[in-house]
Amino acid sequence: MRRSKSATFLICLAGVLAAAALTGGCSKDNSDNGGTTPTIRHPEDFLPTNVSGWELSGEVKSGTTQSELRDAINGGYTTYWRHNMKEFAQANYLGTGSGGGSVDIRVYEFETTADAQALYNDTDLGYIAQENPSVGDMAGMFSAGGFATLWFTRDQYFTEIILSATDTQYAEQQVELLAAGIDTQMQEE
Repeated sequence: MRRSKSATFLICLAGVLAAAALTGGCSKDNSDNGGTTPTIRHPEDFLPTNVSGWELSGEVKSGTTQSELRDAINGGYTTYWRHNMKEFAQANYLGTGSGGGSVDIRVYEFETTADAQALYNDTDLGYIAQENPSVGDMAGMFSAGGFATLWFTRDQYFTEIILSATDTQYAEQQVELLAAGIDTQMQEE
């Protein structure tokens, strides 16, 4: 018996739908499924959602394209893009505690760990590498005049935390706390 192309297509579609139903469907479920399917993680998953002393200001920006990256971080986006960036997420928070200030947190995912580390070492970022081994695989921090920036890699992720406040010591403490929380999430399976 000879089938038409449309009948063959419908049979194949029915098979795909049946297989999807057996494996949990086609929804964007990031769960573990009992250990058979790895959890899919995105940079946005690592942004703090409830942090004492900090409140999300505006919407989270995220994307996967060069133009989305350009719109989110403005200047210097080509440095990130040339290291095989896959996805990014960025959020700004305002201080609600006595220290006040604001913090910008950016998490980038790259194709490989080597790509993230190459960005960390890229002099075009303008960071002066000051090792800070308390977080990530590689980390550095710079602070002065109520301003602190901490950047680190963990596996294929590169994170930047840029904080301004009235006191440098407070800014340093806060970026370290935020980085520790993000790094812990990145290590969870």
